[in-house]
Amino acid sequence: MNNLFKITKSLKNNSNEGFILLGSTIALFIILSVFSIFLIRVVVKENQISSYNIADIRTRNLSQSGLDHGIQLFKTANSPYLTPTTNNFNNGQYTITFDPSNSENGNPLPYSHFAMIKSSASINDAIRNTRLFVSSYPDAFNLAFFGNRTGVQIDALSFNGSSNYLSLNSLATDGLLTNNMAFTFTFWFLADGTIESNKHNSMIFSMHSSDGGNIIRIGLDRRANNGKIFYSDQSTGDVSIGSGNWNDQSWHQIAITRSPGSGGQLLTLYIDGGVVGSVSNANPDFNSATLASIAMEYDNTNPTDHWAGKIDEAVIWNYKLTQQEIQSYMNTPPEGNESGLVGYWNFNEGSGNTTFDQTENGHNAIINSATWVNIIDPNIGSFSQSGGTINGDIYYNGNISGANLNGTAYTSTGSGGIQHPSPLPDFPIANTTYFNSILSSISPISETVVEENDETVLGKIVTVNNDGRVYASVNPHPWIGYRPSGASYWWQIRVEFQKVDGTNNYWNKSYGENSNNGNKYFSWGTWSGYSQILIKNIYIRGDFSHSYERLRNVTIGGHNFGSMLGYGDNGTWHLEYSSGGGSESNCSGCITKSHGENKKNQTRSWSYNLGNSFNTGNKVNIKNIWVRGDLDNGNEYLNNVTIGGFNFGRMDGNCDCGTWYKGWSGTKTVNKSGTTVNASAFISNDVHYTPGGTGNWWAIKVEFAPTEIESGSLEITNSFNLNNSYPNGLLHGEDLSLNGINITGSGKIFATGDITITNCNIDGGIEIASSKSITINNNASKSLGSNVNSISNSIVIYAKNGVSISGGKVRGLIINEGTNLNISEATINGAVYTTSTTTNISGSTVTGSVVSKYGVNLSNSTINKGALPPTYDVSYGFGNMIIPGSYKEY
Repeated sequence: MNNLFKITKSLKNNSNEGFILLGSTIALFIILSVFSIFLIRVVVKENQISSYNIADIRTRNLSQSGLDHGIQLFKTANSPYLTPTTNNFNNGQYTITFDPSNSENGNPLPYSHFAMIKSSASINDAIRNTRLFVSSYPDAFNLAFFGNRTGVQIDALSFNGSSNYLSLNSLATDGLLTNNMAFTFTFWFLADGTIESNKHNSMIFSMHSSDGGNIIRIGLDRRANNGKIFYSDQSTGDVSIGSGNWNDQSWHQIAITRSPGSGGQLLTLYIDGGVVGSVSNANPDFNSATLASIAMEYDNTNPTDHWAGKIDEAVIWNYKLTQQEIQSYMNTPPEGNESGLVGYWNFNEGSGNTTFDQTENGHNAIINSATWVNIIDPNIGSFSQSGGTINGDIYYNGNISGANLNGTAYTSTGSGGIQHPSPLPDFPIANTTYFNSILSSISPISETVVEENDETVLGKIVTVNNDGRVYASVNPHPWIGYRPSGASYWWQIRVEFQKVDGTNNYWNKSYGENSNNGNKYFSWGTWSGYSQILIKNIYIRGDFSHSYERLRNVTIGGHNFGSMLGYGDNGTWHLEYSSGGGSESNCSGCITKSHGENKKNQTRSWSYNLGNSFNTGNKVNIKNIWVRGDLDNGNEYLNNVTIGGFNFGRMDGNCDCGTWYKGWSGTKTVNKSGTTVNASAFISNDVHYTPGGTGNWWAIKVEFAPTEIESGSLEITNSFNLNNSYPNGLLHGEDLSLNGINITGSGKIFATGDITITNCNIDGGIEIASSKSITINNNASKSLGSNVNSISNSIVIYAKNGVSISGGKVRGLIINEGTNLNISEATINGAVYTTSTTTNISGSTVTGSVVSKYGVNLSNSTINKGALPPTYDVSYGFGNMIIPGSYKEY
């Protein structure tokens, strides 16, 4: 039994150990399995994280690619006002959005000229966003003040006066210059001041035939006390032009223009953008030219008469540039691809034996011994501050005195202040082509209105009202008493109108009344869509046989033509104003006075009473003299016509019809005593014209002008809406004065003369531009522009010859290319851009930015970094930029 028990016990014990071993193995397997699953899950999770990180990186890169695409779209459109753009790329997608007002959080952008470009990208469930801010202004504008002291260095060629010159023979032989063509030649020159008795022909440019014959020569007369420009061709011979002395060791630009078929093939000389003189019948024989050169001429094919001094920027055009175009290219040289360029040499190489033609015509000039010179721009300035604060960054690459800085660029708060930020921005180049192209298209207020196909269209430009009508008024003298069909005091006026563009669209309009002694108002129309129209001729008829019987203050379209005298009492139409040489010269401030008698064969004396027109001084100018009467025969004349002590000689008319005939034209200063000018003339024996039954009748009319006159000025003293009154813009061909008025609406106010604004409120969305200067004299309550949040609320000012602002507020963009900028006791919000050599800001606050080419004198004034008017989508906008530090990932 015991053995059986032992065997049984032994088997039992051995069986438990096997079960224990089996259980341990299963447990270990389970543990390992669980751990393996955990490891697999860890590996899977790590793979998922790794894949997400890779996708995130790819998404970040995709977002940056989208941002780069957005920048390209922005540059192409020059505008942030773009619709969202979505693209698929690398199994992902990005969307570009543009916001000109808010950041990614919906907060307003710190400055009006900022805009946000945002790129949002996604790959699977990875999402990345990037954004940056862009500006419609270059880097320099985003400082409170930027100035460039040294300006631009000038490369030029220097000539020794004895052996140096440039050879341009290919220009003479390629056929681009032909006979009877219009042309313009421009050169910058500096004569060294040498006076030589044998230097009558110190040549700037010349062309000759193969035997040395003269084709065209442009040079300087260096003889003692001279220095005039001379011109010659085979038709004119040597002709000195103007009265200036240009041998003064200073830089000048000469421009010579010619338009065949106009004015006897008239050649006009400009120096530094102003007309100096002219030459008639200029007709160079370009077809015979084989030799051409700068800085010398050929004498029987031998070089001679060399230039002594420096020459730069030589340009030849195959059309006649306007004066405005000449002035524009003085400040902004051509690029070389402009239409009409025959050759352009900018002399910017600085070394070598060739100066290259910048056009595609390839007229490279060979340098014969002339030397290159590098001239530092003489127009350098300085930065000085006396009182006030600059809240923002300042960059000025010259000496700075008294600077008080308090602010930081590119922030909305402005605290801190950095001088000379790095990297240093470039001086921005303003796009002034927009302004100058419009200004050059404005016809001057003179008889020359437009040249089309070498034909000159003449007339007087007057204003068409916003309702399409031309308004007029006259004041008939009380003695008018012509009575056709029993009517009393009858008079009539007839006007011939023409379109300003010179097309053959004419309208004859007449008006008459049986009235006298008082202003009579009437109008003609309708010319809807016009802002200006031309007056070709004006006729009157009525009882005008007595010297007192006239229509006074004949005013049409805002222009006062003065008194119209008519003749006779028989109702015959009489031409009183004619664009082809009639009774008026259109000068501003001028008045015409007439005198007539029924006397002959004796000397008659009288005086003209000028009243209060010229009540100071003892001198007055005479611009024109007209005569009329029976003066069509050789024995019928007025002799020894003496006015203000000057004898104008003999004057003959051209008919016995009573029509005014211009006997003298020019500018002559004569004497006056108080308000009167004495006159006399000898009346020949055969004068016997008899209007209205009177015998031996004659009349003489004189146009008097101030000793200093500004031709064609216009003063506006009534408020108006620019859209309604001048839907095509208020475009005036001479000086323009706006006095004490409110101007609403939007549009353009452009003048080729000076613009003066006195105590005016002017809406935003209005552009004001002048070929000369703009002067603003406002009291503190007056404003130009509403705000700078948009260009439609901002005022835009452009002046070619200077800006002066005294008092009031200006909100917008000021661009000045003149030599002077003066701001005093004024508040400016926006961008001030000036290339002036003299810039003064005193007692003023500028919030925005001041960018000056040469420096500034700041006196008791503050410049705050602030908003600038956005110029993304305007023609005068500056180059866009990316705001430094504005890139963000999120």
